[in-house]
Amino acid sequence: MRIGVLLSLGIVALADKHGRKRVLVAALIGSCVITAFGAASTGMVWLGTSQTFARSLSTVAVILIAVMAAEEMPAGTRAFAVSVVTMTAALGAGLCVLNLVYVDVAQGAWRVAYLIPLIAISPCFRMARRLPETKRFESRQRRVAATADGRLKDRIHWRRFAMLATGAFLWSLFLAPAAQFLNEFLRTERGFSGILIAVFVLTTNTPGGIGIVVGGKLADRHGRRIIGAIGIAGGVLFTVVSYLSWGWPLWLASVAAAVIGAIAVPALAVYGPELFPTSQRGTANGGLQVVAVAGSSLGLLTVGWLADRVGGLGQAMAIVAIAPALLVIVVLFWFPETARRELEELNPSDHEHNE
Repeated sequence: MRIGVLLSLGIVALADKHGRKRVLVAALIGSCVITAFGAASTGMVWLGTSQTFARSLSTVAVILIAVMAAEEMPAGTRAFAVSVVTMTAALGAGLCVLNLVYVDVAQGAWRVAYLIPLIAISPCFRMARRLPETKRFESRQRRVAATADGRLKDRIHWRRFAMLATGAFLWSLFLAPAAQFLNEFLRTERGFSGILIAVFVLTTNTPGGIGIVVGGKLADRHGRRIIGAIGIAGGVLFTVVSYLSWGWPLWLASVAAAVIGAIAVPALAVYGPELFPTSQRGTANGGLQVVAVAGSSLGLLTVGWLADRVGGLGQAMAIVAIAPALLVIVVLFWFPETARRELEELNPSDHEHNE
């Protein structure tokens, strides 16, 4: 399914040409419909193919929601807006656990999980009638229409893309294995049962919501760089401690990692929409998602390889923690400060076209 991120890059680029609203609504409805195809799957090829396309459209929706939030919110509340969006997304993802209640009721009951997204189609149509296009995209379309050849040439910000791509790669290199190897770690190295794993994940991850909201507020007030660096450093430190702990220290360290690490989420996530002009915002953020997926894949392979050679997942996670340690330096000394600055100030090409 990770290959589908390349498809999402092509789709999200359409939002820079045809509008955020149009592509977002199409992606939301399309992902619901294609996900439902999984209910009729006769094998892994059908299931995998359908969900690859569904995941691509879901990725497009996530990117465009963040872009629209950044384009519409005031300069002093963009990070908080991203934190609220992240919280609601986490709530939706958390509700997926409820599918476990009925999957064992009867043979084939798991297919119901793929039909549930169809319920969201009607709300999507209602949203489409009420959701406005962003003012910044509409403004750019008017400027394009006013030119002689119907085109505006914006400078491609390759330096900014390289900077954010480096950050996304280093962060995903650690974050993906930390999350995806957790169940295996608890089961094989700490002897947790399936029920205890579910209780552990719910108990330790839920407080992270506090960190997301607080992080958004702090990033708007005190700046993205310092809040992002603190969240990364604290979250990674306690994650490594949790992977090297037993008993109640494992639980406490996991809670601390969730809360402190979550502080960095809105501070870092808002950079993507902020540092590119309107004409490139969708495409650039789609490209960053591709880089993040590459980092995730490499992180999973690296930790899996190291775990067999250094004595377990805890030691492997401690080694790959070098990546986010480098990220702290990158954020503090390379990333610009964008808090309380208008998007036109951060992207002079938009300002020039407005004049």
